[in-house]
Amino acid sequence: MKGPVRWWRMLSASVVKIEGVPVAIAPWIVSDELWQRVEPLLPKVERRFRYPGRKRLPDRQALQGILFVLQTGIAWRHLPPELGFGGGSTCHRRMDQWQRAGV
Repeated sequence: MKGPVRWWRMLSASVVKIEGVPVAIAPWIVSDELWQRVEPLLPKVERRFRYPGRKRLPDRQALQGILFVLQTGIAWRHLPPELGFGGGSTCHRRMDQWQRAGV
């Protein structure tokens, strides 16, 4: 492209297609199309009516945290909370729940 780079033409994240599904270059980012395929496979957890406690971390954020740990190879306890994926123990627990459910 000639001339200055136009800011409105730049994407916020680079995206490639794998088997027709757009996937971000950062492999822990779950695209909307991928999430539509994955979400029906995950078990639904109802919140308790009495003593509901803290709200559950959304499954999509937990999945991104799991993918971040698996991609980078860091320990669960070192998952940075600044990324918005919740704590490492939360992501590890969610992965364990999904494995036990057969996902």
